Amino acid sequence: GEEEAYFALGWFWTPAETFSSVKGVKNVTVGYLGARKENNRRATYKTCCDGDGNAEALKIEFNRNEVSYDELLEIFFDSHDASRITSTQYESALWPTNDEQYEKAKEFIYARNESARARAITTKIRNLNDTTFHRAERYHQDYNKKNAMRLVAAIGVFLLNMKAPNSFVLQEQMKIVLGSFVIVTSLEQMLPFYDKIFDELEGARKNGNASNDSSM
Repeated sequence: GEEEAYFALGWFWTPAETFSSVKGVKNVTVGYLGARKENNRRATYKTCCDGDGNAEALKIEFNRNEVSYDELLEIFFDSHDASRITSTQYESALWPTNDEQYEKAKEFIYARNESARARAITTKIRNLNDTTFHRAERYHQDYNKKNAMRLVAAIGVFLLNMKAPNSFVLQEQMKIVLGSFVIVTSLEQMLPFYDKIFDELEGARKNGNASNDSSM
């Protein structure tokens, strides 16, 4: 059975990586969630930072036959300080998708507060129907992994440049390939219109696939 969970636990980069590694989690999307629908224009990292009422959040798609919501709650609370008081952007919150998730979240918070030796948990249980999840910009998706790969490629270019030109076969070609990778993977963060272009290309591809399916 496929199910979704929505969590906010401060910034979203490292938690996304944590949940992605859990067996049974099929996909993790980072985005913005929390602003009321009537006040909620298309959210971006800038509008979230400016205080539009959204938090940095995760949309977790999982198979409940492989990992339970209780297990995800355990990871959620173990992955951040749920007692801290912060701005809305970095708040601790969750949005149950059904009554069962709601009851489990309430019970979990109650049990944690009962056993807490420090400050009480401030995690908010919010209504998903009051808001809209907005997918974050592409450069935020798999952010840590992309940065690690970009760093490795940049180091590769540096080391190749330390050698005399044409010291070995394909040296110059390797420099071009690695350098191009660094530049291309940086474009999504440097160019504001990058997301819009790729959204349109992706939409055109999906529409094309749908047309092909309907004609079969």
